[in-house]
Amino acid sequence: MTPNHVSILQVLAKHQLDSSNKGMEFSSLYNSCLDEMFVTNERSLRDLIIEFQDHNLVSSRILDGREVLYISLRQDVIKSEILNFKGGSRNIINF
Repeated sequence: MTPNHVSILQVLAKHQLDSSNKGMEFSSLYNSCLDEMFVTNERSLRDLIIEFQDHNLVSSRILDGREVLYISLRQDVIKSEILNFKGGSRNIINF
């Protein structure tokens, strides 16, 4: 995974764990990632989300007309693998 992949997953993971496993609205994730300069436009984030969905890392659902994203892993895996991921040769998942 690229550093941007990891950073975006970490933003989503922190929100999901802080909100008792609730997902994060796409618009909120986009604004957070834009502020941190992980993405430059909505399309680039959508493309990364599609990659995550293709690898069953992220799922989405529509709640109250809004797209909500969440990581499709157990909380202990999110904590140990995503939040603690530093890069190097160990990958969360091989793209």
